[in-house]
Amino acid sequence: MLKVQLNQYSNRISSWKKIILILFTMLFCVSIISLNVGFSRIPLQKVIAILFGGINVNGIFNLPEPSTAEATILLQIRLPRIFAGMLVGAALSMGGVVFQAIFRNPMADPYILGVSSGAALGGVTAIAFLLGTTALGTFAVPFMAFAGASVTALLVYRLARVGSITPTMSLLLSGIAISIVLSSIVTLTLFFVNPYDQLQAIVFWLIGSLASMSWAEVIAVAPLILIPAILVNFFARDLNIVLLGEEEAGHLGVEIESLKKMVLLLTSLSIASAVAISGIIGFVGLIVPHILRLMVGPDHRILLPSAIIGGATYMVVFDALARSIYPPLELPVGVITAMAGGPFFLYLLRRKRGSYRI
Repeated sequence: MLKVQLNQYSNRISSWKKIILILFTMLFCVSIISLNVGFSRIPLQKVIAILFGGINVNGIFNLPEPSTAEATILLQIRLPRIFAGMLVGAALSMGGVVFQAIFRNPMADPYILGVSSGAALGGVTAIAFLLGTTALGTFAVPFMAFAGASVTALLVYRLARVGSITPTMSLLLSGIAISIVLSSIVTLTLFFVNPYDQLQAIVFWLIGSLASMSWAEVIAVAPLILIPAILVNFFARDLNIVLLGEEEAGHLGVEIESLKKMVLLLTSLSIASAVAISGIIGFVGLIVPHILRLMVGPDHRILLPSAIIGGATYMVVFDALARSIYPPLELPVGVITAMAGGPFFLYLLRRKRGSYRI
């Protein structure tokens, strides 16, 4: 019996390794193709030549050497944007998986604790009051959005706390209440913004976009997203047990309050960082976890890493679509994810109804 169980475990680990390898391969291929997409198309051979300068692929295909302009477009505009998309998609997908487990609700998304509203208030404040002209410079909007999201997450957690425990329902209701209040303040701020350029910038940021991304922004948020993404995976077994219910999980040795505090802190930090550079991009944290759960199952030991990689791939694909659907104009990626996410989500639910479980 023990030998059979060991064989089953070994087969499961082998299967999980294959899944992760396939997802990484997809992410790599999508990223390379995305470097070719845009108003200025750069042949894939030139893309490879720029990325790997020592490989003379252009001589093989009889193509001219990449120009300085092409190299600049690729390395300074598209590449940081693709890495930003990976980070944002990974953070939102991870948040969706964790919140769906903690709240035991398949409709939970990364913004359920009001993080998006806090970030929106911070970002709108920075744009409306021209904080970019201060010492913060180009980091004014990301900094204020991150600060707003972080303060909101802490406030929701404090309001929901009852003595030494934090009931899940109190967390949910506190998040909804705070989100409504902050959204109304954002709306009021928009009402008093006069210059059209400012209003347009605010709306564009609120919709969500990866345009004008720089290496500085990517480098600033990368550790704040990657470190939580790695650490959350150490709580995968506990998240599996939590799905049985908090009381049952407590009987099985899971310290519920410590688990909530750690995973909510890690995911809120990651989501706040993502929203700070991209604005509010909807449906990623709701759709990707569901798609991956249908593909790999509900075990968080494989679901969490799969969703992180899958979310990164998802964002790179949709950002490439946002750049190429209506050239030379660029659509906000948040609009594309919402338009594609809603109908596809309904399709998945209808196709898998009766057999779906979180």
